[in-house]
Parts: sequence; structure tokens; C-alpha cells
Amino acid sequence: MKSLLIISQGTPYGRSSAVEALDTAMAAAALDVPVTLLFDGDGVFQLLPAQAGKELGVRNLSQVLEALPAFEVERCFVAAQALVQRSLKPETLALPGPLLDGEAVASLLRSVDVVLTY
Repeated sequence: MKSLLIISQGTPYGRSSAVEALDTAMAAAALDVPVTLLFDGDGVFQLLPAQAGKELGVRNLSQVLEALPAFEVERCFVAAQALVQRSLKPETLALPGPLLDGEAVASLLRSVDVVLTY
């Protein structure tokens, strides 16, 4: 079976790309596709605690993130450079994944069959 890497680069709210990335990950995993998530760019903001989705009238992403292991989406990584560029610390993230430097991200990209970027 082909492996899937989903790169989530969208902000948590304002566009649908963050929700679409997570929905795709869970749907693929439900079909027994090996799924890996990489939070990069503004996608790292999805990992901050105390999301305000309910106040905005949309689904709260932090609840979706917490459900990922139940859908067997357990390989979640964070692009270290994205955190640095946004002055975020790994210990402040609600869903801390292993940090990947540029070389590790390149290696991850080479190790999967299909890459989807949201």
C-alpha cells in the first residue's frame, strides 16, 4: 500500500485548508493507508493550545488533533524552522510532535509515495 504524507501549512482558521488536511489524514487512515502529518509554515499555529474555533462558529481544531491517534494517525512531525520563524517554542504546543530540521524533512519527503500539501 502506498504511504501518504500530508503537509499542513494553513493557519488554523480563516481558510479551510487546516481542516481539510486533518480530515484527509483521518479518512486515509480509516482506509488503512499509512499516513504521516507534517506541520509546516503557518500550520504550526494549529498546534497551539486553547484554540477558539467555537467562538468563530467553526470546528475546534484542537479537538480534531486530539482525535488523530484514535484514527491511527500517529506519525505527526513539526518543521523546526517553522517554529523558529514564528518565535514559537516546542514546549508550548498542544500536540508536540518530533521536530524535524530541513534535512530530516527532505528525508521524510523521499520516504513516502504520495505528498499532499494543504
